[in-house]
Amino acid sequence: MTYNILNYEDEDDREPYYQEIIGEIQPDLIVCQEIIGNTGYNHFLDDVLNVIQPNDWSGADFTNPTASQDIALYYKPEFFSFISTAIINTAQSSGTRDVVEWVMEHVESGVQFRIYSLHLKASSGNSNAQQRLQEATILRNYLNELPSGSHFIVGGDFNIYSKNFHLLNLLLICLLLQVLIPMANFLIR
Repeated sequence: MTYNILNYEDEDDREPYYQEIIGEIQPDLIVCQEIIGNTGYNHFLDDVLNVIQPNDWSGADFTNPTASQDIALYYKPEFFSFISTAIINTAQSSGTRDVVEWVMEHVESGVQFRIYSLHLKASSGNSNAQQRLQEATILRNYLNELPSGSHFIVGGDFNIYSKNFHLLNLLLICLLLQVLIPMANFLIR
């Protein structure tokens, strides 16, 4: 699950809503955008997740990226093991944010995978759309360099304001090719 929790630091009045939504969805992983510092990171874990399901949740190593709003990953250790956190430098100007990468392992299968959370440049208009496209292109190029057979998930706040947006086309075409080419190779055998 990915969830922009809107500048969350320790807002008690919003916590019941987060608890209700997450309680209904019952995810095993949650990537959150717009966490405000360590305070928000810890309070979301303690005041939201561990209220719904006490002691079922952990947080991956938290890093304070380039903007005032941070990104965090929470997971259930019953299902996943945390391996590492890294920053992918996608921020190109003031008001943009780097992508966070977490390497995780699925406990039952032993399969390692990466989770990428992004929060692309907000606001409508051509210059902001171009900024989002630049950020997505940097991430896409990074993903292209992963070892063959790597497993990954990209989630976050894409801030897409139009169905004609080039960013969406870039990501969808690249992801579709990653699915279809291995499938075609499998079917040919």
